Amino acid sequence: PPIEIIDDQTLHVWTARPQLNNQAGLVLKVKVNREITARGAAALSHARNAQALAAAVVMLFLAIALRRAIVSPISRLTDHAARVAQNNDLSVRLQSTRGDEIGTLSRAFDNMIDQLDHSRAQLADHARHAGRAEAASGVLHNVGNILTSVKVLTVSIHDQVKETRTDRLAQTAQLLHDHAHDLSHFLAADPRGQRLPGYLENLSGQMQKDQDSLQERVSSLGECVRHMQELVASQQTLAHSTTVDEPVNIDHLIEHITASTQPTFESADITFNASASTDLPTLVLDRSKLGQVLVNLLTNAHDAIVEVGPTSFTPHVQLNASHQGEHLIFEVIDTGAGIAPEFLERIFSSGFTTKTPKQGEDGKKGQGLGLHYCAISAVEMGGSLTAHSEGLGHGATFRLTLPWNEHLSSTTQSGVAA
Repeated sequence: PPIEIIDDQTLHVWTARPQLNNQAGLVLKVKVNREITARGAAALSHARNAQALAAAVVMLFLAIALRRAIVSPISRLTDHAARVAQNNDLSVRLQSTRGDEIGTLSRAFDNMIDQLDHSRAQLADHARHAGRAEAASGVLHNVGNILTSVKVLTVSIHDQVKETRTDRLAQTAQLLHDHAHDLSHFLAADPRGQRLPGYLENLSGQMQKDQDSLQERVSSLGECVRHMQELVASQQTLAHSTTVDEPVNIDHLIEHITASTQPTFESADITFNASASTDLPTLVLDRSKLGQVLVNLLTNAHDAIVEVGPTSFTPHVQLNASHQGEHLIFEVIDTGAGIAPEFLERIFSSGFTTKTPKQGEDGKKGQGLGLHYCAISAVEMGGSLTAHSEGLGHGATFRLTLPWNEHLSSTTQSGVAA
């Protein structure tokens, strides 16, 4: 039968019944109330409103929990680390009592500061009484290189924390609160309310990305802290002039160095790549000494490129590890300022530097300790360190050569894998 929709609440259903001679007869017309349809529409509207309200409440609680559990503690940790890195103040402590990863990182950072403070005092005392001032300066120089990465990481984390989207979530919660008396109408009829569910979904995704990024940077900061702890522990043995050899997986060492130095290169828009040959087994070496030599060389490469300033080509630093004949070769190649031919023989001398004073550092220039330390360390490991450059403006290549068979033999006998 024909159905006529009158409005949202009413239907007309009618039919015609002819007479026996097929002429017009009886016409029946029935008025039907659309009660079920109305109830279904109302239920669907209430369900949508409840879903949006529940999402807003969940996001609000998520923002509060995120701020209390992660954002605020990380902000305090980064501020503290930045103060230590910028002011070289080793007297302050976090003294965190948290039982999660952030608490563990905070206590590890305090422990590292304790060890660094104690180590620095011991080395300074040893330098005064035994004439080892050069060793103490080398330790502080090496620590300073790592603190640069710590500073870059803490500043980047602090900047990201300041840009968290919790304020947008708070604005959304306030908007819902302002329309609590007519929430159903607001969500169904107001354009802002209609866009709210999709906006909350996008905001949730962005906040998850922010959290993942923060966790990744905190992990990198933890790697720097661990590196500093290893450095402090190894440098404490300098007072006794001892070398600690241990099984070292070269691939893992390169990965560790990359994680700790990458933020410094990224902050200066410098492309950094590292690669190692596939035929490098575990060798017995002084892990900390080798790692610090490579970090020093990478830091010098960074400074050489920064000194040049903007150029027409992409600034680039490359770290290579390879097996060539009877030697293990590490190369650090940069596109920086280069080295004048007359300086190639003096570049490793104590106190000699080609670095110019840097802006923002009170006009201070390099102390000429980094490359001197690297050259001495290379000899102590049974190898050598050389430099090559085509001249000013053509970059430089530093090559660390270590005897392969000597360390390989020790590794084979030990049978230990890193």
